Amino acid sequence: MEKPRKFLDIRKPSVKQASAPPPMGPTHTPKRRWSRRRKPRPGVADHKGVARRKPPKWVRVLTLLISLALIVGGIYLGYILIAPKTGILPVKTEIDLNTADDAQDSRNRIQIEKINLEVPFFTGGVGELEKGAWHRFPERGNPEKGGNFILSAHRFRIANNPALTKVRSPFYNLDKLQVGDTMRVFYDGQWYDYTVTKTYSVKPNEIQIEAPSKEAKLTLYSCSLGGSSDGRIVIEAVTKTQPPASESPTATPSPTPKPSTTQSPKVTPKSSTQKKTAPKAMPGFVFPTPPQRP
Repeated sequence: MEKPRKFLDIRKPSVKQASAPPPMGPTHTPKRRWSRRRKPRPGVADHKGVARRKPPKWVRVLTLLISLALIVGGIYLGYILIAPKTGILPVKTEIDLNTADDAQDSRNRIQIEKINLEVPFFTGGVGELEKGAWHRFPERGNPEKGGNFILSAHRFRIANNPALTKVRSPFYNLDKLQVGDTMRVFYDGQWYDYTVTKTYSVKPNEIQIEAPSKEAKLTLYSCSLGGSSDGRIVIEAVTKTQPPASESPTATPSPTPKPSTTQSPKVTPKSSTQKKTAPKAMPGFVFPTPPQRP
């Protein structure tokens, strides 16, 4: 019988097997490296569950204070933005309507009761907008001489407090005016009453709203809330022709007609017994004479 052949491993040794160092002995064990790890604190871990160090107390207090400051600042900024629209202010501003001092106030100004506004107007340059309203092109019109009386003012300008923001935005509520609303203008010591006739919007390049006019009218305009490049809102008004009570003519009552004492002559009707008149002869014609009896 043939002897069984021994199994021969013909596979090539791997690179690791070929390059691995020979063992040092049966008692050799690899050296274990110990790392110093902090014990995880309860409740202080990131989203992966890895323990992290808790920030110091002063860092947490500073973060809380910054968050509160941002919240309060946002609320205050929102209050500033809505102050010109709502008018909810703890104090009264200088552009609020005040008719109690009309006898002492000699400024040229406009009063609009519907939007609780009283703002002075000045002639000059663009810097007059910081004081109130700007009377543009005085040579084109005014309440006394007629023509196109033009007033413009800022629609919205933000400031560091609500009251100053409202003062810098006198025409904020100009879009609330409607046809039929009234307003008053004090100019050179005399009051003039106006009634709104038109409300419309124009583009920034439409400057015909400032053109001279033969008709006496008041033109109020301001930028839209989107800015001067977005467009303008325009209000037109005309004066009320109401003469003062001292100058109005007194109506004299017409005298009642008295009955006449003279009697009119009576006309008697013609009786049938009156003689008939012979017809008149026409020129160039002779009536024949009747024959006489013997």
